Amino acid sequence: MIGTAVAAAFVGAAVYGTVAFAHSINDDLRRPVAASPHAGDATAVRDPLRDACATDAPRNGLPANGVVVATDATKEVNLYQLRRKDHVVTVPVSVTNTGDTRAIYTVTVRVTLTGDYEGVDVDNAVAIDGAVNPHITTSSEVSFQGIGSAPLTGMDVSILDVRKQRCPAA
Repeated sequence: MIGTAVAAAFVGAAVYGTVAFAHSINDDLRRPVAASPHAGDATAVRDPLRDACATDAPRNGLPANGVVVATDATKEVNLYQLRRKDHVVTVPVSVTNTGDTRAIYTVTVRVTLTGDYEGVDVDNAVAIDGAVNPHITTSSEVSFQGIGSAPLTGMDVSILDVRKQRCPAA
């Protein structure tokens, strides 16, 4: 008898729980859905690629009086002769987008010191400001501080890495 009463209690609880659950679902369906405070807000979720692609890179062409000293395998990125001003060494960089879609570029440059400073490598990267349109050339520069006292003739420059990301279709 006690077993039957316990079983009946479980069945009753199960039926009540199922009915209560069904009512809660129906109540949820009747309530209007509250919109997220960020629904439709484009700034709610930051997308670095989308943000970088939102603007065009300047069309400033090749660096003036530049002699190409290094080119990447795709022939899209060129490095030019080193320059120095106030103990800061700069490397002019040009990027030409040879693709058919807008893209953003990040170029990592390595300066290797030779002569008395042999064996010292210094890396730095530059991100092109904005998206480069197809068949357009833009330029920028990457700066190196702390190596300004070494002679420019004792510095070799190379492209360590080129990161190209295609912009999503608008």
